[in-house]
Amino acid sequence: MNIKAIDSQDFNLQISVLNKCNYSCTYCPACLHDGSTPTIPVETYIKFIASLLENNPSINSYKQKFVGLTGGEPTVYPEIESLIQFLKEKDFNISLDTNGSAKREFWEKNLSLINMTNLSVHPRYANFKHVLDVVKIGIEKHSIVKVAIIMDPAYWDRAKEALDFFIKNQVSLIEVKGLTFKTTRYDNDTHKKEFTYHDTYTPEQLDWITKNTYIAHGHIREINPNYKTRTSFFISEDGSRERFRGQDLISSGQNMFLNWKCDIGRSNLTIKWNGDIMAATGACRSHNNMMFGNLIQTPDLKMKLADTPTICRQARCGCISDMRVNKWKE
Repeated sequence: MNIKAIDSQDFNLQISVLNKCNYSCTYCPACLHDGSTPTIPVETYIKFIASLLENNPSINSYKQKFVGLTGGEPTVYPEIESLIQFLKEKDFNISLDTNGSAKREFWEKNLSLINMTNLSVHPRYANFKHVLDVVKIGIEKHSIVKVAIIMDPAYWDRAKEALDFFIKNQVSLIEVKGLTFKTTRYDNDTHKKEFTYHDTYTPEQLDWITKNTYIAHGHIREINPNYKTRTSFFISEDGSRERFRGQDLISSGQNMFLNWKCDIGRSNLTIKWNGDIMAATGACRSHNNMMFGNLIQTPDLKMKLADTPTICRQARCGCISDMRVNKWKE
């Protein structure tokens, strides 16, 4: 598969609501959980998003609108329920990246509004039975809850215990994740896949992770047959279209879009916990000159999305949300 374009019919908004977390995982950068940045009031988020939709009518021309809520731990944000309610009223498909530790009452009240919950099980802290309760509430509310078990080498046995527990209890959507990212290194026309790890694993652990990291169990449609999937596609050089799968791009070394045209800042936006409004994630070099402002410095900020595509300056795209943005080579 040699691709010549990525076609997405969705508008994507990412909001890191705060940099505070009730966990303190050793593999998580302190800036994501130490609470060092003042929390932005929900009224500021709501005012900005309402203004964004009003001043950028092109957003409503997309087939669907997606928003990802993350942190830190977003359920620690004191006004997260008001933000979720507002986003649902504005017809956003909502995903939530969470450690799942919020009380049962939160899930019972809000899961019907959340389309996808990406629940990371951190073995040092997680209550497995509580996570299972969240999954069951999701089934009752027809909301997807995907359980991702973090294979912390310092709590390896407990992580494997978590996997056994959720399989035994027939949880449909399970992933196991090492503290790893996959890289592809090129030497002339050949390439090899390598793994880089945050922490040190034993050879046995390393072997287990490389065999199981991307294993998933179950299907979304089993839980909610009406779940709205993203409308993003690969367009190959022969003109064929396939459903977008970001990990396939990474694994095959096709996540390189240098000098391609890209709609970063037109069809997607990122709001960081420090108030920065950016065209893409902080890992994308192409957005260096595409900062739209800061909500702490300018709480009543009104802004326009980019009018024209940008030229990709990134040698390799490592963020799936950025890969999904419309892009094409000429």
